[in-house]
Amino acid sequence: MPIHPKSELDPLIRVEEGNHHHHHDEDEEEHHHPPPQTGWKLVLLCLQSLGVIFPEIATSQLVVQFYKPHDSKVPKDDDVIGMFSIVVWALILQATIKYMVCLLSETNHGEGGTFSLCALLLQRNSKLADKGKSFVKIISILGACLIIGQGAITPAVKISRAVSMMNDFLPEGHKLGHTEWSIRFTILAITFILVAIIFQLNRFGASKFGYWIGPVCFFWLVGLAGLSIWHIVEAPKILMAFSPHTAFNFLLHNAQHHGVKHMLEPIGRAFIVIGGMEILYADMGHFGSKPIRFCWFFLVLPSLLLSYLGVGAIILNRPAEDSHYFPLKYMIPRHQTALFFPGLGAALVMLLAASQTGGVFSTISQACSLNFFPPVYMVRTSEEAEGQTYLPHLNQFIMLISLSIVTGFHSVGENNNIVEVYGIALALLMTTTTILYILTLRYHKNYSWWKLIPGFIFLSWDIVFVLGTATDVEPQGWPAMTVAAFFGFIMISWVYGNKKLRKQDKYNQTIFFQDEEENKLLDSSARGEKYLKESEEKERDERAPKLSEAFYTRGDLDLDQVVRGGEGMGVFVSTSESKFGIPEVFSSVIKFTRWVPQTIVFLRIHHLKKPRADEHERIFIERHKSGIYTVSIRIGFFEPRVSLARAIKMAHNRGLPGRDMKKTYFIHREIIKVAGFHLGWWAATKTFAMMKHSFHETYSVFKVQDEDILEIGVLKTIQLSTKKPKRQSGTSSIIN
Repeated sequence: MPIHPKSELDPLIRVEEGNHHHHHDEDEEEHHHPPPQTGWKLVLLCLQSLGVIFPEIATSQLVVQFYKPHDSKVPKDDDVIGMFSIVVWALILQATIKYMVCLLSETNHGEGGTFSLCALLLQRNSKLADKGKSFVKIISILGACLIIGQGAITPAVKISRAVSMMNDFLPEGHKLGHTEWSIRFTILAITFILVAIIFQLNRFGASKFGYWIGPVCFFWLVGLAGLSIWHIVEAPKILMAFSPHTAFNFLLHNAQHHGVKHMLEPIGRAFIVIGGMEILYADMGHFGSKPIRFCWFFLVLPSLLLSYLGVGAIILNRPAEDSHYFPLKYMIPRHQTALFFPGLGAALVMLLAASQTGGVFSTISQACSLNFFPPVYMVRTSEEAEGQTYLPHLNQFIMLISLSIVTGFHSVGENNNIVEVYGIALALLMTTTTILYILTLRYHKNYSWWKLIPGFIFLSWDIVFVLGTATDVEPQGWPAMTVAAFFGFIMISWVYGNKKLRKQDKYNQTIFFQDEEENKLLDSSARGEKYLKESEEKERDERAPKLSEAFYTRGDLDLDQVVRGGEGMGVFVSTSESKFGIPEVFSSVIKFTRWVPQTIVFLRIHHLKKPRADEHERIFIERHKSGIYTVSIRIGFFEPRVSLARAIKMAHNRGLPGRDMKKTYFIHREIIKVAGFHLGWWAATKTFAMMKHSFHETYSVFKVQDEDILEIGVLKTIQLSTKKPKRQSGTSSIIN
């Protein structure tokens, strides 16, 4: 008998979810639309985006030593102008053309980031082959790991620099210590405490900080631009940096006289200037491309160009001093106390704001929804801005990593190893995003190859930046790569383990729907309350069919021996997106109890490869036989979880009978046993088994609250040898 796969993507089960005939239910899930980006709304969004996503790129002047003399301690004018010419063109070519013009136009329903592009390429209408999709998954995992690694490194870099800068500005006799060792220890202790505080503040959400930090960022950028104009007037030859010929001659001179490594070094240092663009792209869905572009072209880009030229002018004006180590301390004369102390305070606030783990929580929540990462507990931090989430447990774990980096790599003075670790991770992250961008244009938008030329130009720039940042990485830089490798191993193990389970689920499936044409959808919203009441009365009067009339089995299970009775409703919950449609917990209940409730509801969740589900595709209800239904709920990868009770109540509002019945929710927990050995995948499979035991997918997908829950344990064996997979089941119950 053929299998009848009622897929979540079956177009026959599409329901228009209008609610014109019955009253609005306060418990019904609402769909949040982005606020209109006009007038004062646009101004507020611009202000908020300034405080959330722009501090990272607006504080690079405080982190990087742009110029390192090769053969003398006194900077040469041509070298200084050449260095800042690279900075200027990095902002124009990479930050503006690549990100603001191209990448911000390539989004997944308004959301950016690594997994947004990945989701586009994994959709069914993508022309990418299966091997290509596997490559996309690997690239996406690499990019996501680097974002997480950056989230651990950024607080260490920014706060370490802020505390060191504060010590540099203190007059002699008022430093943070009397000896170099005591200064180092005090700075380390203050940095350690501030990093811990910053991570704890993440629980309040980034958007709340935007309204407070936005004005500070505005005055910071305007103030830097104004002060820089003053210094540029004193050294107008720095304006030669706008000529690309200047940058080219500088790089060529370095290659001829100092070698290729010294040619790449300034490129790597210039790259840190645009490092914040990747976080900007990952978080663009919080505000939209319009306010981000508005801020960039009318405020951020002009201010950054002027500020970097101003830094170059300071070095030119003070060649015999140590201005090339930290030029910004000469930006405001110390005797101008009315400007000096507010400027110092703004710099400290901006560095602390830039140390937020931007993009990390958004990336991991997307990864969980795409089943690339174990299900972790998430808290939504904004009722208006969808996608703003907080991951408490992961936040604490990344905090420990960041504190370890602070302890191991903090240094005082010019030898800032943390920054060197920071650059290579950012460069690799940008490269993965560019690769996904090219593939999206080719296989999702079906661009011809010649239209991909700009993408390949961007990729060539990224490779040069990777080489440039790699020249600065010391042997002590291994922890940054270790962080990325650890999370990469976690994601690969999760993806591989789930792939093995899906194959075995097909083999282990024992119960299927009968291939009948009478299955139909219920939609009371289109017919009103009268239809809803009539369908419920008809349902009560109709004879409950035997299970063998609705299902058939493969194996020795006799459905005629299963008792169907009781007045309640049994909701069998599944997080699997298998095309077979029947939750595995249903088979286990039948096998071990030989009983099922009178009314059977299969509740399934389907994660869409887009940020939010459209309202007309939110809920599908399918009637198989009298008293046997399937309720499918679709959610996007940027949407919050829905509780079991709310899911069923939403279904009742759409025509599911039994509103007053007592509900019992049956969920299952998979316990994985690894049999056999495979040199390449044994460790990954064992890790997957441990994660399956630690993370409960049902509890992460649905909000399991005070409902009556019956949990069924299912023991599965993943066979790494060539033998056929085995499956065992056991039951355990937890009644809440």
